Amino acid sequence: MQEWYIEAANSNEYHFTSPYIDLYSGERIITISKRVTDSYNNVIGVVAVDLEIEYLNQLPEWLSREEGQRVFVIDETGFILLHPEEQYQATSTGIVNITEQSSDYASLLLTEPLTVSKVENMPILFNSFG
Repeated sequence: MQEWYIEAANSNEYHFTSPYIDLYSGERIITISKRVTDSYNNVIGVVAVDLEIEYLNQLPEWLSREEGQRVFVIDETGFILLHPEEQYQATSTGIVNITEQSSDYASLLLTEPLTVSKVENMPILFNSFG
């Protein structure tokens, strides 16, 4: 069984995978999954949706329209899942880890005003920098 199924089946929360290459399309995707239960709270299955990272990259670009503001999403291991700047965007050929970036960029996360929001177990980071 796949990670997205196992993790969702064993939790009441939505499960977000780290990006991976879809075997059918060859695109980098994430899977969002959630368990389905009957009226007695027995797990009867898992529902899931695959989202292409290329499409999702439009979201932080749209949210980062204000001067000096960048909205991006990283996972718990530091991989940048969504970012308004193309050089940091995940593609079908790779994904950027924030820890592999210049120390100035990584330290910015620690020193500048930072707002962290969370959608279930998907962190969304809001940071203002020029």
